[in-house]
Amino acid sequence: MQVQSTFKNGIILLSVLLCSLFATAQWNTSGTDINNTNSGNVGIGTGSPGYKLEVIGSLRSSSLISMGETYGGTWEPYGTYSMFTSNTNTDAMLFLAKKSNSNILLKVNNGGRGVALQGSSGNLLFLGGSGETLSGIGNVNGTGNLSFMYSTGSNVQAEGARLTTGGNFGIGTTTPTARIQVEGESFLNGKVRISTLNFPATGNYKLAVGGDIIAEKVRVKLQSSGWPDYVFHRQYPLMSLKEVENYIAANNHLPGVPAASEVEREGLDLGDGQAVLLKKLEELTLYIIDINKRLEQLEAENKELKKAAVKD
Repeated sequence: MQVQSTFKNGIILLSVLLCSLFATAQWNTSGTDINNTNSGNVGIGTGSPGYKLEVIGSLRSSSLISMGETYGGTWEPYGTYSMFTSNTNTDAMLFLAKKSNSNILLKVNNGGRGVALQGSSGNLLFLGGSGETLSGIGNVNGTGNLSFMYSTGSNVQAEGARLTTGGNFGIGTTTPTARIQVEGESFLNGKVRISTLNFPATGNYKLAVGGDIIAEKVRVKLQSSGWPDYVFHRQYPLMSLKEVENYIAANNHLPGVPAASEVEREGLDLGDGQAVLLKKLEELTLYIIDINKRLEQLEAENKELKKAAVKD
């Protein structure tokens, strides 16, 4: 009986060994590699895998995972990020995600441009240069204000302008109180209209205001040499007072000064108006000097007449 039992156990052990050899006969080893020439699917946690490798449960890799050949890509660790890189060098694409502050970075053309969603401050940033030099727009800290950012260095941005939830737009300020508020210098190369839709039909005006203007100080700087100091030149053709009198009688205004009808129609040029007034003042000064000379001459002649009368 004991021999028979031992024989049966041997048969069972041999069967197990044969089954084991049959089961592992399709797996081959080559150095540290193992491979299987079976063209079917492999399942882990499932008896009916539908893919070359199907895992029911978690899958972990300490290095990269490669997918596809020409148009696929690889997943791999990238510091504290996860990175996906496409296999095509002409349009390489990176996708970085950081769980701690929900940052998402998408790059194309080897990092030349792309998009980044920075969840820590709620800003949506657009890649404006190579590497981590970002600029773009986004929601400011969940306040609903729209911020326009620019890059000051690698992964460093500064706010250049802001559109508030109240509809105010600020440049150089984060708290604009007007529809457009600019802190600092500004340059406009064109025409500006305030409370008016039209510019006068004549004239190359740059600013049109439909209302009053108040200022503590206004400086008009003429771009042409039209300041009337030429009145004091000896060659200046100063009209005689009789000619001025005749001109006023015929036109009801001084020569060289726009008529009231012209001012009503065209307006008054501030710079030219000041120049015209100065010109008339200088001409008036010349008239006064000439009259004063004549008075002095008359006084001198009057003294001589008085002396002659006393002698007689």
